[in-house]
Amino acid sequence: MESLADRREIGEFWRFSLDLYEKKGVARALLALQRRRGADVNLLLYCCWVAASGRGRLGGGDLGRAEATIAPWREAVTLPLRETRDRIGSDNARWRIDGAQGVRSRVLDAELASERVTQGLLERMAGEAGACTDAREDALANLLTCFEALLGVESDGEDRAHIDTLLARIFDG
Repeated sequence: MESLADRREIGEFWRFSLDLYEKKGVARALLALQRRRGADVNLLLYCCWVAASGRGRLGGGDLGRAEATIAPWREAVTLPLRETRDRIGSDNARWRIDGAQGVRSRVLDAELASERVTQGLLERMAGEAGACTDAREDALANLLTCFEALLGVESDGEDRAHIDTLLARIFDG
């Protein structure tokens, strides 16, 4: 986890994400949407942050540009790091060798640094605050647009339960 000094030096979106991710049920909800729908957690967080920060709603074109911006970095850097970390952690018997878990820990640190780069790219794309009418409704609309425009699916009851968890932790504390 990053120190308080580190948090002051980072972007508003990364700080929002770190704070939200620590709340009960958020990690589980985000990872469930990632596994179930192939959603990029950073884009889901972006949908929420844009609304919660008063920047309003994202259209399908906005999300398409966001995806196009982060996809090369995700494919070349973040996913290979995640796959390496998972590989070391998934077969504990095979990797019970001196130093293996230390390597896994350093790969995790690199993966988180890579996610931070991704969020920096997204934050630079965000407009100025002020276009928001109802932040909670805007966050919901952004997430549903993400499902439809990027993932090509309509959210179902299970998705909505995870989305409701996110919205509750952002707007209800």
